[in-house]
Amino acid sequence: MVRLHVARAGYVRNEVLAKGGKYVAVTNMPDLSVTPEGAAFPAPISNILSVLSQTYNLWLREGLAGQPVQWIDLPAVFNGIK
Repeated sequence: MVRLHVARAGYVRNEVLAKGGKYVAVTNMPDLSVTPEGAAFPAPISNILSVLSQTYNLWLREGLAGQPVQWIDLPAVFNGIK
């Protein structure tokens, strides 16, 4: 998961922003425990999926701190659909 975060944040910084990207939107990861597949798991695994999602989002935000990106908060969007 750390590699995924580093790769995604690095791609946005080095391939999009560094090459002149002006209007950059970045989505974080929805809570995997509330997806249909994630919800099918028992509570201990579902809780782990939730923590993994939150951790990934935290690392991604840290990796892009100070960068001119617009965040699209998918967990908030998904919570609005319930």
